[in-house]
Amino acid sequence: MVKPASQVWIDFFVPRNDPLFVQDVLQSFGFIGALWASALRATRSVTGQGPIAIAPAVKAEPSVWSRLLCFGALGASEVTLGGRKVVGMSQRRDRSGAWFHSMALLELNASELAGLLTDADLRERAAEWLTSFAAAVPGGKAVGADLAAAVVAQLP
Repeated sequence: MVKPASQVWIDFFVPRNDPLFVQDVLQSFGFIGALWASALRATRSVTGQGPIAIAPAVKAEPSVWSRLLCFGALGASEVTLGGRKVVGMSQRRDRSGAWFHSMALLELNASELAGLLTDADLRERAAEWLTSFAAAVPGGKAVGADLAAAVVAQLP
């Protein structure tokens, strides 16, 4: 669910002739995951909250949650904090290059998000899954601008 100041969104466009362009779709997320992980390590509110990790760049098997919920699964080079997903990514490609969309959660209301599902039987289970699987960046809205600046500051 997109709500004002509840996420930090950063999009990247990489032209095909750029050194950062990687033909392999899964491997191409690597530099973005590294930027986010480094920015999180530089964010004071994250210190001591658990390890920051970048997911392997491998094809994940779809699950019921990956098909229904944004942040319901872990994709290539997405970032976790203390084992819970905090940064998600997607990608669109055409002949000119690759456009990456990335987002860090600053607020997570799992029940509200799961409440958007039409299947009443899945709502409670979905909220439980999101609560155990994803998390907001510690410090929430107060760290959003600093986190975004830390990602952008590292761009080559």
